[in-house]
Amino acid sequence: LKSIVNNAVDAIITIDERGTIETFNPAAERMFGYTIVEAVGQNVRLLMPPPYRDEHDGYIARYLRPREARIIGIGREVVGLRKDGTTFPLELAVGEIDHRGRFTGTLRDISDRRKLEWHLTESQVEEHHHMAQELHDEMGGHITGIGMLAQTLQTRLKEAGSPLAVKAEDRVKSIDVAHKRLRSVVRGLMPVEAVPGGLMAAFQHLAKQAETVHDISCQFQCDTPVHLADMTAATHLFRIAQEALNNAVRHGKPRHVAISLTQTEERLEVAVA
Repeated sequence: LKSIVNNAVDAIITIDERGTIETFNPAAERMFGYTIVEAVGQNVRLLMPPPYRDEHDGYIARYLRPREARIIGIGREVVGLRKDGTTFPLELAVGEIDHRGRFTGTLRDISDRRKLEWHLTESQVEEHHHMAQELHDEMGGHITGIGMLAQTLQTRLKEAGSPLAVKAEDRVKSIDVAHKRLRSVVRGLMPVEAVPGGLMAAFQHLAKQAETVHDISCQFQCDTPVHLADMTAATHLFRIAQEALNNAVRHGKPRHVAISLTQTEERLEVAVA
């Protein structure tokens, strides 16, 4: 068993009911940067950044009293803290050892997976932006041109007293509807425009759209201008707010919703109330 644990690719750590580390395999040494001598005897909170560090003792206490298994036997994603102060994403599985108040945690570093997922997401956002730009510039330009020609034709037919003027007017309206639908598709693909203030403009449009579609009062609040150059992050923030707004309308039955965007130093915060 010792050979298996020592040669495991995943970090394996055991703790007692107080959270004190009792065993720390070589994979855990490589993962966290602490030696076995440095880790054993320390509280496992040593390996956790806030807020996980603050929540850990509560998890153990709740489990030991009513056997409330919030994390026992359940895989979950957490954040680890290395000796050098850097953090990284982890996949954690916790088990109890024979109901003796001893727990074992198996941890896997998923940093590479997260990087790949982020790269794929960035590629998807870039592709959506490219498609939206093509639709806006090419198709949008054609529809605008056709609409102008149709409008000119309708005006001349009306001036000439032609009975076809009414049909021409219907065609102008149809082209206008098509143009609006195209703009809606473009906005769906690229909700945040790659311009200064694009994120703020997207939230403002989201609030107005909510008022029209859901018949509620919806306001966007942003006391200080926020400019986010990272379009992938900006798109993620918009999608998060959009989903939160949809959930608020669906489950909260609100009369008023407020979307706020604030920035402090390097931190952005989006809130939907």
